[in-house]
Amino acid sequence: MDELELDFPLPLGVTSKDVECRITSTTLCFAFKNCDRPVELEGTLYRNVRPDECNWQLWPISKTTHVKLSLVKAKMGHWKDVLQDRTNKKLSRLSR
Repeated sequence: MDELELDFPLPLGVTSKDVECRITSTTLCFAFKNCDRPVELEGTLYRNVRPDECNWQLWPISKTTHVKLSLVKAKMGHWKDVLQDRTNKKLSRLSR
């Protein structure tokens, strides 16, 4: 309950240099740059996180197919969603 993990499929040809990830205690911006179908997850987080402890990595190491984003919660507990803003359909679809 103290960490939230999100997995995104890695589009073909995308490398770690194409991953854009900015995390503050209250906001998240995650996207693939230079990609035909970029994933974007951007907005105010449902609750606060510890940004210095959050990270992302390509997964699995031997045959990368996903990006794993780990958010460390500032307070343990259940989140109803990743982001507060459910009005943007793209964000709503990704954050369920």
